[in-house]
Amino acid sequence: MQRAPCVHSTVRIRRIDRAWLFTCASLLREHVHSFVSFSALFPRWNRGADARLDLAAWLVERIGRVVVQLFLVVIAVGGILRIAKTRGATPWVWGLVAGGGYVALSLAAAVLQAAIEDSPAGGGRAAAMALAFVVPWIPVALVALYVRFIVGRGVDAPFGRWTCQTCRSINEQYALSCESCGAKFAHPTTT
Repeated sequence: MQRAPCVHSTVRIRRIDRAWLFTCASLLREHVHSFVSFSALFPRWNRGADARLDLAAWLVERIGRVVVQLFLVVIAVGGILRIAKTRGATPWVWGLVAGGGYVALSLAAAVLQAAIEDSPAGGGRAAAMALAFVVPWIPVALVALYVRFIVGRGVDAPFGRWTCQTCRSINEQYALSCESCGAKFAHPTTT
């Protein structure tokens, strides 16, 4: 036997949800107003309550972008470390070069982006954003390409995935040494 759904409970839940949302929105509004009291430091946003909300939205957007970019950089540098280790290079050196290059160029791109956006000629917000997102990835891409194709170029390389003769683990084509035991690649000998 099926029971009819209770209309009163869903209405009560909807009212509670609305009340909770209004409470959260008012708390957020108060927090933003108290948090962005330093808007005098930013004359561009010094226009009252709307300016505070604009600045808070800008900060949230900027922090979100930075977190996503740092996550992607960590993944890219981890891949560079893995490839450098298996190609016979010193992994921490190449990871430091890639990560340091990213940080240095991202700071330089931020300065250039601010200069482009504040220029009287109006260089374009789209160009400034492209500059800020593309330029810092250049050293990461160059290091990844160098470690993958230049390091270990003169060493005997496999033609595909290969099995280590020492520990029998399967390694990728780019690996010149075993990822598990560190043994160097050697073509299998047929006897």
